[in-house]
Amino acid sequence: MGRKKTGRPSRKALAAEKAEVAKKAEEAKKAVAWVRGRLTVLEYLILFFAMVVALGGGALVVWLLRPVLPLSVRWSWAVVSLLLFILPGGFVYLRESRKK
Repeated sequence: MGRKKTGRPSRKALAAEKAEVAKKAEEAKKAVAWVRGRLTVLEYLILFFAMVVALGGGALVVWLLRPVLPLSVRWSWAVVSLLLFILPGGFVYLRESRKK
């Protein structure tokens, strides 16, 4: 008579399934690499616009405080712009490092 079936997949089926899983894993790796590259570009764009906003905000603050500031407009603008860029970034960095 014939053998009883055990209900297990054959070696051929297991090899085909393993190859399919490997193919899907490779596609997923490519998709993750693409997304990671796009996120890097997005991060640099956000950083650039934050710098522009800090420069604009620094110019506005210096323009408003020009009569009472002892430094020249350029020095004041540079210092205020750096503060407007570095302080919020530092606060975010500290908040994120505390979460970890």
